[in-house]
Amino acid sequence: MSVDFDGGSSALFESLTFYVAIVDDVYSPGFEVTILDNIPIDETDVGQQVTLSAVDGPTFEQVADRLTDGVDDYVDLQVELGGGSARQAARESVWIDGGLSGTLDPDFAGFEIGSVTLVIDAVSFDSPGQDPNNDGIWTDYSFQARIVVVGRPAAP
Repeated sequence: MSVDFDGGSSALFESLTFYVAIVDDVYSPGFEVTILDNIPIDETDVGQQVTLSAVDGPTFEQVADRLTDGVDDYVDLQVELGGGSARQAARESVWIDGGLSGTLDPDFAGFEIGSVTLVIDAVSFDSPGQDPNNDGIWTDYSFQARIVVVGRPAAP
């Protein structure tokens, strides 16, 4: 899954907080399973990885169950930055890029999940950046990452 947030905000900041969950419905509260929660990220984190696996216990089991249940749930990505936030949400079938079988639809049904890893590819903050308000209180930001799901075909 590719993660790509670019934009600007009328605040000064040098970091963001990342969150990703699987939700039933992005428009109203419902059942949610958090994959990664409140991950602080700044420019020094490029190349770093954050992994959720079986050693994380029940949280990982819930994530693995939702990723393999055959239901096309929503994946909800959010960044909090400088008092504001940005969000991207789409069905699992939109976020998943083929995988080993090349036929993953709508999710990883038929597979055992071993881990979910956030790989931070690029992060930048530029203040005052474009400064559209001409007051020096603005930050342009860019965050690119990948969410890599590692698994194998489930045993029959």
